[in-house]
Amino acid sequence: APALWIAQQMLINACANHYEASYQQPKNSKLGVFNGIFWMIFQFSACLGSFVGGVVFSFNASIGFLYALFSMICIAGMFLFCCIRPMNVNYG
Repeated sequence: APALWIAQQMLINACANHYEASYQQPKNSKLGVFNGIFWMIFQFSACLGSFVGGVVFSFNASIGFLYALFSMICIAGMFLFCCIRPMNVNYG
């Protein structure tokens, strides 16, 4: 898990730096905004997951169905992540 968090932060830094360079903003001026957007989405996913679980269980579905549904959502997210275009970023 630590490697994933480091990779996530590197991606956020690269996106923020690219945005700042594209719009002539001072370096690291938008990093907090990009981190805030990430954490908003991350926290919302927990709320949404709980909501989906509640809806599924309100229809007396099995735990296996819920597991399969969450697995399909994760796989769809994986494919969407693979569609992200690489950026030409200079890490120097």
